[in-house]
Amino acid sequence: MRCANGHTLIISSPSTVRNDLGDAWTPYTVMLEAMEPGVASRDDWKGWVEYLVGRGASFFVCVGPYSEALHDRIDDCLIQMVDESEDQAVLRVLTTFHANESLEEAVRFFLEATQLESHASYCHLAILNEGEGSALSDCLTRLCCSDEP
Repeated sequence: MRCANGHTLIISSPSTVRNDLGDAWTPYTVMLEAMEPGVASRDDWKGWVEYLVGRGASFFVCVGPYSEALHDRIDDCLIQMVDESEDQAVLRVLTTFHANESLEEAVRFFLEATQLESHASYCHLAILNEGEGSALSDCLTRLCCSDEP
């Protein structure tokens, strides 16, 4: 979807993200939902981080009560990538967590404070948990489409 500020936002899930991105989009900033305990202990994070960084991700924004643990896991994956490949560019990838902020504050940070470089294929990518809608998805949609400061 096209945001009021001209940026593109793709809201996806782990099972559909590769199709949703296709070949056309670069997920420059990535929001990861951490609403459930144990989210950081999933075995597939390293593969996801490698995939997203390989596609151009430069900023991971972890949101929810368990976001600090997920943030730490993402950082561990990035360090492991540097150790395995000696690619120092990976060290420029940023991560933040937003455990004690409202969803609106976290979403505003994601959409407004993480700057997209000027490239037509760059987008914000939100990877949310599977299932029927969520408060985070609703907040992303509302704030993306809003002209409010």
